[in-house]
Amino acid sequence: EREYQERFRYILVDEFQDTNHVQFQLVKLLAGKRRNLTVVGDDDQSIYRFRGARVENLIGFLDHFPEAKVQLLTGNYRSGQRILDAAHRLIQFNNPARLEAERGFDKRLRSRRGLEGAIEHRVYRTASDEADGVAAAISEGLAAGRDPGDFAILARAHNHLDPFASSLKQRGIRFRRIGTRGLYSRPEIQLCLNVLRTLADPDDGAAAYMALGDPLFGADPVDLARLGAGARRLNRGVLALAESQAGDPSSKLQPASREAIRRFLELHRRLAASALRRPTSEVLYEFVTESGLLGELAGEDSLEAVDQVQNLNRLFGIISRIGPLLRQDRVAQLIGHLDLLIEMGDDPAVAADIDENSVHLLTVHNAKGLEFPVVFLVQLAERRFPQPRRPEPLPLPPELRSAPGDEKLDHDREERRLFYVGMTRARDRLVLTHAPDYGGRREHKPSRFVVECLDLPPEPKRAAAASPLESIARYAPAAEIAPPELATAGRPLGDDQPLTVSHGQIDDFLTCPLKYRFAHVAQVPLQSNPAVMYGIAMHHAIRIYHQHRMKGLPITAEDVIAAFEGAWSSEGFYSREHEEQRLDQGRRAIRRFVEREQAARTVPLAVEKEFKFRLGATTVVGRWDRIDETREGVVLVDYKTSEVADSQKADERALKSLKEEQLGLYALAYSEMYGVTPARVELEFVEAGIHGRAAVTPKHLARARARVEEAAAGIRSGNFPPDPDQRKCGYCPYARICIHSAARGGE
Repeated sequence: EREYQERFRYILVDEFQDTNHVQFQLVKLLAGKRRNLTVVGDDDQSIYRFRGARVENLIGFLDHFPEAKVQLLTGNYRSGQRILDAAHRLIQFNNPARLEAERGFDKRLRSRRGLEGAIEHRVYRTASDEADGVAAAISEGLAAGRDPGDFAILARAHNHLDPFASSLKQRGIRFRRIGTRGLYSRPEIQLCLNVLRTLADPDDGAAAYMALGDPLFGADPVDLARLGAGARRLNRGVLALAESQAGDPSSKLQPASREAIRRFLELHRRLAASALRRPTSEVLYEFVTESGLLGELAGEDSLEAVDQVQNLNRLFGIISRIGPLLRQDRVAQLIGHLDLLIEMGDDPAVAADIDENSVHLLTVHNAKGLEFPVVFLVQLAERRFPQPRRPEPLPLPPELRSAPGDEKLDHDREERRLFYVGMTRARDRLVLTHAPDYGGRREHKPSRFVVECLDLPPEPKRAAAASPLESIARYAPAAEIAPPELATAGRPLGDDQPLTVSHGQIDDFLTCPLKYRFAHVAQVPLQSNPAVMYGIAMHHAIRIYHQHRMKGLPITAEDVIAAFEGAWSSEGFYSREHEEQRLDQGRRAIRRFVEREQAARTVPLAVEKEFKFRLGATTVVGRWDRIDETREGVVLVDYKTSEVADSQKADERALKSLKEEQLGLYALAYSEMYGVTPARVELEFVEAGIHGRAAVTPKHLARARARVEEAAAGIRSGNFPPDPDQRKCGYCPYARICIHSAARGGE
């Protein structure tokens, strides 16, 4: 306990309203006697009571920490004021079990957008009429110039969204349902996990069965069934039996199954050898590349393939985050830990891009943290929203349960908070809809929450019901929907539509549009690169050094080395010796850097300063490593951890970067933001202590502007063709999976 109290001297807990009893006790133990604790939360957005969250933790926080300072955050940059006012009217019905009522706080939100916002209330006769009415309203909005992604349909439960999906499909409107399946249920993720399971335990018959049956390997289903039955009968592993029968000419295996087993076993042996000495993320990367899975998906021009690659990228992120926390980052330990999380119900959301230009259909729980210009909150009838309280199929343990109270009242308050969250997802317009007829003999009354938030308005005029002919038309074959825009030829953006780009995106597109697609559209995962990690750790250490110097605080070379080591990651190195060599190289470079800086006695004007400027509808973002103010004028410095032979080579590289790369963009950014042209730009090569310098001229700024405009126009076109070149492809990190790569003989 004391060890962790000393280790974590300052603690910040976000979304504190979602913590359970045990988590709060853990936080109090970690805070210890110092009590350096900050919690951030909103009791009106506590919506996870079903999994043990206790809103009482936040409401009663001051009872446990009476000396705590309270900072109310009432500025809202999302919703119009009318939407905020209606939401506040609603949530006051949860009094007195709210911070605002118990502590006398004023939590009314004030819109900072200067927009009133709009709320509409629509009543339909039947569920079908409601769905058709919402689809018609969205169709009208699209005709008026709005994008599909501006609209969201939120409901209390997934099945409430079914009629809306049908109506949108009938009208040919693109939509995407979010959250119906978690990440671990996706086929591409199940394949990866099953392969890892067979590496951890080659006798895991279920994992081997599922991996061999995946289309990537394509074993015959009947053969697999026979292998599974035979393995159980003979008490042997599926893989061992498959290998035996594949090598037996007299066995009844189909040719496709023999080939699938041969390919899988050959790859499995290589992966097993890697798994002995490499972190799990690197073993997984070897699988997705050597099996052809990543190359196959990256080469497909479909939205589904892009989603699958993004899901793989999300899996890599999870594994990379969990691995270093384990005693050993090896496949057996990690897959055991991950399977335990899955068994406990962990299933992250898929990586479907919520900004994808489709109408979003999702539950209010899935919408937490998101926002949309126009929100339809639907099926707002009693027993639908709020839903009736039901017995818990698996009761929470006593340690996680809320304090004893009125279960029904607590349930109703939770449902009201959920409705509040749904309302506050809307930026410009909120439409509340319901119908009395959702099937069954009884009519459904409007949700009490509609009555509460609208302050008991008179019964609204009922929307016109569909005519008999319109009703019959619902049963016609669904209209053909235009296929989703291809990821390599996506929906073009107009010249006046906003686009945000960085140097990396500009450079990737101008180098090769297909590289841009891999990196920024499909987000194809890459193997850990020690050189990149080394540069990140070195930049972090240099930033810490300069921040101390700028504030007049003492800092030694050993302090900077500690910052460097704190940002270090062991992933991607060939061996422990390789890693130690690079670590030692970095320590020596930092000592030399600190010596040079202390001798120079110069303090930067700014370090790691972000910039953001606009060229028409294009916003350019980035960060300057360092800004110096000299007699000649402003100097922009970019740190490099690569090697350079001498000052002449360094000057040549600085001039090239000013003409064609990031230093030109950085100079343009300073000129656009402050109206001053920098005197010069510099590359400081940290290892050698050599500076490359180049004077900035108006021609350089014009060239940088032209590069931004060229890249922005190409990205807006939505067309990302390959541009193979022997030199460029040789340096491209996607060369192993790109069928067009000149580095691998592609056309």
